[in-house]
Amino acid sequence: MLEAIKEIGDILIKRNLLDSVEVLLEDPNPKGTYKNIFCLTFEEKEGNFIYTGIEKENYDSSKKTKYLFRSGPKNGINFTPSTKVTEIDKTLEIKVLNWFKSVLFQQNLNLSSEEITFLNQIYSELNNNAEKIKEEFKTLSKEIPKKEGGIFLTLKFKKQNETKYLGDKEIFIKILKGLLQIKEEKRVISKAQCAICLEEKEVTLGDGIYTFFTIDKPGYITGGFKEKEAWKNFPICESCRRSLEKGKEHIEKELTFKMAGLSYQLIPKFIIGKEFIKEDIYDIFFNSPKLLSLKNNTSKRYLGDEQDILEYISKYEDYLTLNFLFLERKQSAERILALIEDVLPSRLRTIFMAKEKIDKVFEKEEFTMRNLWPFFSKSDPDKNEFDLINYFLDIVDRIFKARPIDKSFLLQLLMRRIRIHFARDEYFKNVVDDAIKSFLFLINLNLINMEVINMEERVFDPFFEKFSPTFDHPLKRGLFLLGALTQSLLRVQYSERGSDPFKKQLKGLKMEAKDFKGLLPKVINKLQEYDSFDKGKQKLAEEASYYLLLAGDKWPLSNDELNFYFVCGMNLYDELTSYIY
Repeated sequence: MLEAIKEIGDILIKRNLLDSVEVLLEDPNPKGTYKNIFCLTFEEKEGNFIYTGIEKENYDSSKKTKYLFRSGPKNGINFTPSTKVTEIDKTLEIKVLNWFKSVLFQQNLNLSSEEITFLNQIYSELNNNAEKIKEEFKTLSKEIPKKEGGIFLTLKFKKQNETKYLGDKEIFIKILKGLLQIKEEKRVISKAQCAICLEEKEVTLGDGIYTFFTIDKPGYITGGFKEKEAWKNFPICESCRRSLEKGKEHIEKELTFKMAGLSYQLIPKFIIGKEFIKEDIYDIFFNSPKLLSLKNNTSKRYLGDEQDILEYISKYEDYLTLNFLFLERKQSAERILALIEDVLPSRLRTIFMAKEKIDKVFEKEEFTMRNLWPFFSKSDPDKNEFDLINYFLDIVDRIFKARPIDKSFLLQLLMRRIRIHFARDEYFKNVVDDAIKSFLFLINLNLINMEVINMEERVFDPFFEKFSPTFDHPLKRGLFLLGALTQSLLRVQYSERGSDPFKKQLKGLKMEAKDFKGLLPKVINKLQEYDSFDKGKQKLAEEASYYLLLAGDKWPLSNDELNFYFVCGMNLYDELTSYIY
């Protein structure tokens, strides 16, 4: 995965012809959450710089070099005085004023007397106006709606009609490079083989790029847990570090999507080598305006919660693979939930073909991974935490990698959620719809083993054909039709009495084979009592009886599977009415 991210960084640096400064910088607004730029503005008069106030402007991606942002430790100074604001009192002190104090005391930056004088002037103005800056900031920030996100703070300099930002002044670029060099010199541990490019170079410990890699927890330190030996876990050269940083930044900004509410990063890996990438593929992954256009022009969702680019990628040949990195972020910490590697475009095509079949059967609402989510997220809807999330990610992995799914395990989780909603009498139809779509989707991907039994043609064959090969056994058809007949009874009862007491006979959908065998005559008897056993219901009962008898005495399905096919019939009763009448 890291090799793929580094390759993305290499492509961006080469194709965009990034200069040495731009490669060092970070985008202050990669996720669109820092749209408001507050500029601490100075007016230059006769060589003196006077603080004049805060000027508010909108974020402009073309000004990334001007903003000159490079973050540092969470509770320490950045590499420039540009910063994202948490609380203005702390941010101004730690990220801005302390930056100037630190730089002025730094001996290894080789600053000239003129440069030191300039920095002292700016620091003095900021320090003397600190309280004014805080009050002005708080007043301006109240005008910004909370939904517009955070505020980014930087410096701006004016002289007559000329305006300059940090990145326009050579001194700040010089200091940025100097501070980075000092940091890297401290980090260089040895001359060894880089873990990414495999070349013999001066290497450092590869921490700080992704926060899920750390040396302060067991499992990350080699050599008997000696911290000075930790670099051996992940030695990395300076060139690869820069490419990794650029690749990560681009992925977080342009190639991050959501699937069933979970954020994932889409990381391409080019099998034939990055030098052979076709221009249209390059545009999909690296041309930001083109990428935005593709997202906006997507008329429907495919697998995720929002427009993604998977459908476009599925049209190409297998000269690239995709990695899906599911990350969980809490504050500044990152945790890998799942990494699904080496998914081919041809596999995506197969997945979308299966999805299209489901969408044709259920025309009103398209299938996405969101339909699977309720069954593999929480063991109980009332729980606060997603205690089954690993099951969901395992199912997603199996879908992308064409690995079989255990039918018993799947139906156990489907029926668990269905029973909960059946007992509560809430969202029952929606949950069963999701279960049917999910089950049919996985069957069409050949992830669930189905044993098709040849049966003679009957009246409901056109209906069952729509859901092929779901109803591959006479028992499944019989249970389905029994469920539909039972649903017709419940509706009659509710219409006549305002309640449906026959639901108690269904035992919370935990029925066994003997219960189903005795259920059909009970349903028929009740319908006759209500004088509602018309020709359509008689036909339904006749077909249900035929298939149940054809199934024989020994039923090969688990209790979960028996109840699943029964509840499918209950839910799809309306679909059968055109065949019944």
